[in-house]
Amino acid sequence: MQYALKLIFHTLTQYGSRNPYIIEVNAKIIQHIDSYLSAWQTKDDNHYKDVVVCSLTKTSLNLKAISSIEPDKNALLLFGSNLILVEKGHYNDFASYLPKTHIFLNPNNTVDPFLFEQSYLHKKRLLPRYNNIGSEIVEKNNPHAASQKFKQVFDEKSWAEEIAWRMIRVYERRMLKKKDSYYEKSYDLLKPFAKDNMVDRLYNMTLPSILESIQVGNGEKHKDSTVITEGFDENIRKQRHIILNYQHRMHPEISKFSRDEFYTSSENIALLDGNKTQRDWDYNRYTKRAVWIDTPKSESAKRQDRTHFDEANRIIKEIEQFLGYSATHKHPEGKEWTIAVITYYRPQETLLRKMLCEFCSQPNKISRFFKNGVSILLYTVDKFQGMEADMVFISMVRGKSIGFMDNINRLNVALTRAKYQRVIVGDIEFFRKQNNSEELKRLADTSERLS
Repeated sequence: MQYALKLIFHTLTQYGSRNPYIIEVNAKIIQHIDSYLSAWQTKDDNHYKDVVVCSLTKTSLNLKAISSIEPDKNALLLFGSNLILVEKGHYNDFASYLPKTHIFLNPNNTVDPFLFEQSYLHKKRLLPRYNNIGSEIVEKNNPHAASQKFKQVFDEKSWAEEIAWRMIRVYERRMLKKKDSYYEKSYDLLKPFAKDNMVDRLYNMTLPSILESIQVGNGEKHKDSTVITEGFDENIRKQRHIILNYQHRMHPEISKFSRDEFYTSSENIALLDGNKTQRDWDYNRYTKRAVWIDTPKSESAKRQDRTHFDEANRIIKEIEQFLGYSATHKHPEGKEWTIAVITYYRPQETLLRKMLCEFCSQPNKISRFFKNGVSILLYTVDKFQGMEADMVFISMVRGKSIGFMDNINRLNVALTRAKYQRVIVGDIEFFRKQNNSEELKRLADTSERLS
């Protein structure tokens, strides 16, 4: 069934490569695909309503939603199909009926008459224009090259790998208002169709934390319900649920966005500022305690969307400026000054590490640097959870797509680590214009912009 789901995903959905294909598979795979597509026909939002799949078996040619028919009488239906499944061991029985417009995914040999005729049509430029496979154009519109490219993309990840990372992303996005993105849609198309399928059960049993489960349950249905499966009764939950009403870390300008976005509801306003959060200092390089330094990302830089040299370089310059200040200004609390540089992506962390090693003349350091009496920390956002620093630089990196940055828990962690100064560094216009995260859009729109 896993192979069948993966094959359907890569050949028939908008997330695969919508080209006409022919593939030899065993009878069991044909049965799985038939039952899966039949199940989708019962849904109002049938993703495969315009799809035509033909199966050529030892008994007959069977077209989805059409009665058993003879291949020689239905060449037009084969020609218009999206996917032709040929039962393994019976290719020669049907070879003469197969349309040469389709990409043959697993031919037995390269001297097959089908491939010979198709090659001739290709040279005469009589074949249809094929869609991209993966992110690449089919070289010279060659069906053989298309077959090789499809195999490469198809074999890159197993079905388990394909669905596992999407499952995690769907879980991370569970609290977003907009939950109909690529992640949710492609995740649904890779799952078995059955209501009580093992993918949903695995999701319910492994991903919700204990704290989340006792609040709302984990989605599992059992004969004997428990607090973990059902969550606390609403009245009991309210008695036990304590909200962080006051914060004592951040300057009010730093805490404002998170308070407004994540801690304010019709029932309560939390993350209010305690009486020790003014964080007085006279470092006047920035106009506000929470600013965004705009570092536009060029088209060439967007090709490597998990690194951005200009951001890293600007952060080093900003640190250098602060070191000039800290040399003559002691910490108000008598401690050593601390700076944290955090980013969402490991490739950017690696780039920043290389630059900090050189800047601090500490070639063997990984996360904890020291220069001129100032401690400089470097971590990914996830690793920095629960930690804090006087000044925090957040390297946003992206300029093409936001990836997993739409996770509001991760965003809130990044925004609430700084005590005196928070400096976001990134392509502000990209985040203002993207449509995958309303929170990131509002953050970019409301931030004090510096160049």
